[in-house]
Amino acid sequence: LGHLKFEMWNAFNIYLHDTPARNLFDKSARYMSHGCVRVDQAHELARQVLMNQPGWDSEAILAAIDTGESKTIRLKQALPVYLLYWTAYLDDAGALQFRDDAYGRDASLLTAMGMSAKRTATQLAANP
Repeated sequence: LGHLKFEMWNAFNIYLHDTPARNLFDKSARYMSHGCVRVDQAHELARQVLMNQPGWDSEAILAAIDTGESKTIRLKQALPVYLLYWTAYLDDAGALQFRDDAYGRDASLLTAMGMSAKRTATQLAANP
């Protein structure tokens, strides 16, 4: 898992974590994990999350990691976390981008909107 793990209450036991497999961040498809989300800049996330916790500045975080021992730090104030799963989005240049639906979520969303994946693909091909 790497050096850091960010646990958060949720019904699916999903958590965030650092990774020793840094090469995985170079892949465009990153859904290799089950129940966890790799964080590219985990030390910076820890610094941001702990900035209002007394005694947990950058040096203290690094010192705690260097011990090699597990340590749980409970936040004084809850921090909301939102994980979004998007298979279509606009990139920085405003171009529409599509990604594979690795978790099979699009079909139920399209059905709820009264659409089908085939119909949607046909509409997009006709009106890019």
